[in-house]
Amino acid sequence: MTEMHADEAVVKVPSIFKRLIDVFVRPAELFDTLKDRPVWGGALVLGAVLVVASMLAIPADVWTEMFRASMADQPDAAEAMEGVGTTLMRVFAVGGGFVFWAVWTFLVAGVATLAFAFFMGDEGKFKQYLSVTCHALLIAAVGGLLITPLRIAQANPQLTLSLGTFLPAGDSYFHRFLSGLDLFMIWGYVVLAIGASRIDTRRSVMSATVVMMLFVLVTTALFALVPSPA
Repeated sequence: MTEMHADEAVVKVPSIFKRLIDVFVRPAELFDTLKDRPVWGGALVLGAVLVVASMLAIPADVWTEMFRASMADQPDAAEAMEGVGTTLMRVFAVGGGFVFWAVWTFLVAGVATLAFAFFMGDEGKFKQYLSVTCHALLIAAVGGLLITPLRIAQANPQLTLSLGTFLPAGDSYFHRFLSGLDLFMIWGYVVLAIGASRIDTRRSVMSATVVMMLFVLVTTALFALVPSPA
């Protein structure tokens, strides 16, 4: 018991708010700490809260316009159900955003564990990669909140700051692919690669980044196969 307390005293994990700042300005030092004390719950919850906050910040009239657009082929039904439909759309967006964030975080952590620890022989454990992932993806969660004014201006709560954001409207595969390359999410994956290199110092940041970018390109290419809702 004495040894356990001594070990805990050696590595002190910063508060979640300091970790939020550190993941932007000094990720390598943060991940050196998390390597020995891989906490993840607070970061996961904070990321989900930021995602929910970005959805709640969208005014009701934007959701109403989105509902009308989704029911463009049924104008009478859209008018009759406008209030309920708008509310349900907002509720599903908030709830879905929370669930998606949690599921996606665990999925990415699992992929990182398989790629680095299983296939590439690194020494990291799932909990370490989960801790790194939860903190690295805070960058994407903050980014989603920051672009809320752009979402409001474009009347599109699902808008991301991506390579396709400023392209003319379209629904080609190429357009969907570029629109799926969320710049904040890519930033987060690069930071995740830094974390992987700190979990096992034999792994270079460059090789870890290549692995994560391959994951980005493959998943984006698959998601782009699904046409956008009319």
